[in-house]
Amino acid sequence: MNKKYTVKAIIQKVNKAGVAPVSVCYTYDGLKQLFAIGYSVPADDWDKKNEEVISNRPNASAVNAKIRKIQDLVHQAADCFKTPTRELVKEKYHQLVEEEKEKRENEAKIKELNRVGTKGLEMLSKIEFFDAVEKKQELTKSLAEVDAELNRLKSEGLVDISEEEMLFRKHLESYHIKFTTNGSTQVNQIKTWSKTLLEFSTDTKTPLLFSQMNNNFYIAYGDYLLNTKDYYNGTFGTAVKRLKTFLRHIRDEYKVDVNPAFKKWKILEDEPPVVYLTDEEIDKLYYEYRPLLTEAKQRLIDHIVFQNLCGFRFSDMKASAWKEIDGVLVGQPKKQDKRVAEKKKKKYQIPFFIDKQGRIKKILKEYEGKMNYFVAQDYNRDMKELLKRFFAHYEIVKPDVTFNRYKFSKAYETTKPYFKCFSSHSSRRGFVNRYAGKLEDNLILGMLGSSSLRELQRYKDKSPEKLLSSLQHHFEKE
Repeated sequence: MNKKYTVKAIIQKVNKAGVAPVSVCYTYDGLKQLFAIGYSVPADDWDKKNEEVISNRPNASAVNAKIRKIQDLVHQAADCFKTPTRELVKEKYHQLVEEEKEKRENEAKIKELNRVGTKGLEMLSKIEFFDAVEKKQELTKSLAEVDAELNRLKSEGLVDISEEEMLFRKHLESYHIKFTTNGSTQVNQIKTWSKTLLEFSTDTKTPLLFSQMNNNFYIAYGDYLLNTKDYYNGTFGTAVKRLKTFLRHIRDEYKVDVNPAFKKWKILEDEPPVVYLTDEEIDKLYYEYRPLLTEAKQRLIDHIVFQNLCGFRFSDMKASAWKEIDGVLVGQPKKQDKRVAEKKKKKYQIPFFIDKQGRIKKILKEYEGKMNYFVAQDYNRDMKELLKRFFAHYEIVKPDVTFNRYKFSKAYETTKPYFKCFSSHSSRRGFVNRYAGKLEDNLILGMLGSSSLRELQRYKDKSPEKLLSSLQHHFEKE
C-alpha cells in the first residue's frame, strides 16, 4: 500500500489561440489529477526537463513562481495522508487554497482597519461597517462617536439594514472558517447554504435578525426554499439543521441573544426509497466482478462491501475511529449528538463472526484499518456508476423505483432508475434488512450503536416480497 506519488509541471495540448495551458500533474496509483496554474505559454517556451518556462521568455518569472507555489501546495496536501489518493489530495489542496485566500483577506482587512483608525470612518465599505459594529472598542474613536457614524451611514442611505442584521451577516460571512479543518467539501456546502440564506432575505425582504428567529421566519424560509428554489423536504431539512447549528454556535460562542423559538423548528426529512444489495449481489460484486476491474474500482468495491457488512454510515467510514477488541470492531458512531452525556452514548459493536467468509477482517487488514479513501460526493456518484455497469454486465434487471417526495405535507410522485437511488445509506439499509426478521430489533440497534427504533424503521424494507421472505424464515424455524 505504500506507493509513491509524483508532482510534475507540464503543458497540455496547444489550443486554438496557439498556446498551451500550464498545469501541475499529480499522479498516484496510476491515476492523475491536474491542477491549473492560470497561465498558458507557447510550446517553444517550455523547458520540459526543468519543468518551467525558459528564463528569458516573457512572463517567465511570474509563471515559474506560480508553478512552484502550486507544486508546494500539492506536496503539502499529499503529505497529509498515508495513502494520498487523488480524491483526498484534490480535496486537501482546495482546502489549503481557501486557507491561503482567507489569510490574505484577513491581512487586507487588518491593514484597512488600521487605515480607518487614523483617517476616520468616512470611506467605510460594507465589510468595514460590519467590523465597526462588532469591534467598536478596537477603533480609536469612542463608542459614542462610532454609533454616531453608523447612524449617519444609515441615514444617508449607504446602508438600509439594522445594526442587529449587520451583526448577523457579519457572523454568517465568517462562519465557514469554522469548518476549514473538515475539508473543502464541507466549507463549500456551508458557503452555498449561507449564500442561499442571503438570497432568501433579499428576494423576500425578510430581515435576518437573531431576535426574529421564530415560527413565522421558519414558514417563510420553507416557502422560499420549497417553492422558489424547488427544494424538497430533505434538502429544506438540511438547510434548517445548518441554520439551527449556526444559531446555537453564535449564541454559545459570542453570547448573542437568540429567539429561543428556533429550537422548536422541525427538521423535515424525505423518505428515500429502500434500495440495497442482496447477499447474492454482494458476493457476485466482490468475488466475480471485482477481479475484472482496475485497482481504483476494486478499492471502491472493497469500501461498498465493507460498509454493507458492517452497516456503517459514511461518516463512520471516514473517521475510521474503531478498535478491534476480542474479535469485535468497536467504536463511537460519528453522528451521535455531541450534547449527549458521555455515559449515555452507545458504541457500535460489529462481531467478525457475522461475516462467515472473513471479508471484514480481510479488508481491514488490506487497508491497515483505515477506510477513509473517498469524499462523500465522489463515493455516492462513483457507486451509482459502478452499480449501473455491474447490473448491466450480469444482466440483472432492476425496475425503476417510484416513490413520493414531499414539500411540507404535499406529496410529489417521483420515478428514478434503480441504480440512481443508491447512496452510502443503501449499505446501512442492506445491513438492517439482512438481519430484520432474523434478529430482534434491539440486537440490530446494539450492533449499530443506536437506540432509535424510528431510524431502524426507516431503513427496513416493507415491500410485499420482503414481508413474505421474513414470514417464511419465521415459520421455517418453528
